[in-house]
Amino acid sequence: MGEVTPQEQLADQWFVHDCTLIQGAGMSPYGHVVEGERVPFRGFVKQRTQRVDSPTGQELVTDTTVVCPLGVVAEVGDQVELPDPFTGVWEIVARSAHDGAGLPLPSHQRLTLQATG
Repeated sequence: MGEVTPQEQLADQWFVHDCTLIQGAGMSPYGHVVEGERVPFRGFVKQRTQRVDSPTGQELVTDTTVVCPLGVVAEVGDQVELPDPFTGVWEIVARSAHDGAGLPLPSHQRLTLQATG
């Protein structure tokens, strides 16, 4: 039997939200809707909503990110279905990889999301 390393224990505690990656979903080049492959994963969802002033008045802006293990194969353009209370399907608009850098957090990637539709 293998032992669980402290890094793996920390990842289990840090990634607490059940999410679903939808790889390859969206519109095909021919205008057909592509369903994509659904892959469940655990991550940590952060969401912040604020009002901002724009030339047309005030707008409600939502910043949504998911932090997940490096092993989740996600690309810009893929979609992520989030659990309650963040519900909805969001598109990945950026991704970046991060290591623990000696801090008490696991190596991970950050997915920046935007509402679809």
